[in-house]
Amino acid sequence: GEYFDGNGLPLHGLYVDDQRDITISPSESGLKVELVPQKIVEGVPKFREFYTLSKGSLKVEILMEDTPNVTLPFCFGYHPYLQ
Repeated sequence: GEYFDGNGLPLHGLYVDDQRDITISPSESGLKVELVPQKIVEGVPKFREFYTLSKGSLKVEILMEDTPNVTLPFCFGYHPYLQ
């Protein structure tokens, strides 16, 4: 769902339930999963998530695409729930 503040800026949950394109490929140490949101929100940088699974570890990388000539107050939060 989408949530916005009083100024119309996106808040927590902008991409929380959105579909993502998934690519799975081998990596040097195990398996790499790339997730790309299918939805594009104007004024919000595009991003890709990378998860590398190897024996005993999970590496998380987020790649943000810069939006030229646009000032955007942006924060990225991550709340993993692992068992």
